Amino acid sequence: MPTKTNTLEEHLVSHPELKQHLLKLFELAESDIDSADRIEELMVEGIKAFGRQAIQDWAPIPHGNSAGAAGAAVSGWRSG
Repeated sequence: MPTKTNTLEEHLVSHPELKQHLLKLFELAESDIDSADRIEELMVEGIKAFGRQAIQDWAPIPHGNSAGAAGAAVSGWRSG
């Protein structure tokens, strides 16, 4: 019996932090920043932050590890 595949929207409902990161990336892509290099830099930074958040959401790291630094970087990411 085939298993049901969730849609992106269904996944994002379950992971609101990831949804917020994606929304920031869309806003950045539609922003009025004139420099393509600056937009690229911010997009790369945002995608890295998205990846760190995804790892934290889906594979919690035990306390006492270096997760604190990664968590601080994720929570501090802004699109501009």
